[in-house]
Amino acid sequence: MSVLLLDCSSGLSGAALAGALVDLGVKPSVMEWELSLLPLGPFHLHFDRRDEGGVAWGIHAGTTHVEHDAHAHGHDHDHHDCGGHHHHDEGSGWSAAEAAAMLREADLSPGVSERARSILVQLGESKVTLSQFAAAVCVAAGWETLRPERVAFFGRGNGPEEAVGTVIAGEHPAEPGVVPPLADARRGIGFDPATGARVVAVWGAAIV
Repeated sequence: MSVLLLDCSSGLSGAALAGALVDLGVKPSVMEWELSLLPLGPFHLHFDRRDEGGVAWGIHAGTTHVEHDAHAHGHDHDHHDCGGHHHHDEGSGWSAAEAAAMLREADLSPGVSERARSILVQLGESKVTLSQFAAAVCVAAGWETLRPERVAFFGRGNGPEEAVGTVIAGEHPAEPGVVPPLADARRGIGFDPATGARVVAVWGAAIV
């Protein structure tokens, strides 16, 4: 049985979890492919690997991105530019109904579409930003890759940005306070520069 342990004592957001999933081994191209099937307009997806370990996930409207001296801090960057049919900047976004309709109508993997919609519903926002929308899709795509059978959370709060945890924990509950021993465990760390959230993820097979 595959188990995913998430230490969210520094907060949990879709962006931080997306970064942690990439650090665990999910290919950025998996997330990029699902996003490319949506009419998001041109966007710039990036994964910044930190010197201290871990990945910071981010997305910007448009196909160019200014680094703001990021390389001076010794971070490695993986960038992906994607085109689209309609342009939306981070400030405009979509209504919750529009975002749900986009997910239903796009040719996404069934599991990705359903999980991303559940995350956005849990957010409870009347307006969905590009970052919120894309993070939900990227987390759903990463989840389809790992397919954990049980999930355990530690230190998770109750903010709207942590709705992703509500969805995932509800689908794959683990007994509270119980940490099963894992074989062949891997560790990943994700950061969300916008909220300061930091997620530490450990994934492996439960020893029974």
